[in-house]
Amino acid sequence: MATKKPKQNKPKVLVALTSQRYIFSRTAFSLIKAALDHADYEFDFYMELGCEIASARNRTVHTARERNCTHVLFVDYDMYFPPSAISKLLAEDKDIIGAAYNRRDEDLKSTAVPVGMTAAPHPRELPTEPFKCECLGAGLLLIKTSVFDKFPGPWFMFGYQSDGTLSYGEDTYFCQRAIKEAGFDVWADPTLHVKHIGEQLF
Repeated sequence: MATKKPKQNKPKVLVALTSQRYIFSRTAFSLIKAALDHADYEFDFYMELGCEIASARNRTVHTARERNCTHVLFVDYDMYFPPSAISKLLAEDKDIIGAAYNRRDEDLKSTAVPVGMTAAPHPRELPTEPFKCECLGAGLLLIKTSVFDKFPGPWFMFGYQSDGTLSYGEDTYFCQRAIKEAGFDVWADPTLHVKHIGEQLF
């Protein structure tokens, strides 16, 4: 008589929408579709409104811990993605992995900077399979909650030059600390069909 395999606990993902005031209708549609189509994980939704994205992301981490979530999925207000994107990110089973989506710019550049590069390349220059990167935009970024135990917060901060101009974003800050202080790899997946919503789809 065959023995039954023990049930595997599904990952619990805090799908966290970070927004200043509003979200695009396409982003809302993506989230609704994901909420209805998630057989392989537990969907827990959270919205963090605020004028400062780094603070919103840090507060989201605390919420994920309070809710005993295994993962945090950061979703920005201007992302358009299929429900399968979340399942694919989970299936990779990486500590930190996100979508390699494009910046909102006529001169197309990726938000992912592959290891060995010093600047964001054109999407055509990216690998065609998931790859390690120096930094990655957090518009659709999946992180195991345990990652935040390995180095102290705040995990997201902006960097400024001496004249007050922005030097780096909160997502770059997180990636660099995760890599340099805690020894994590940051992965980007270019196959997820994620779009960055602007005046057009970049």
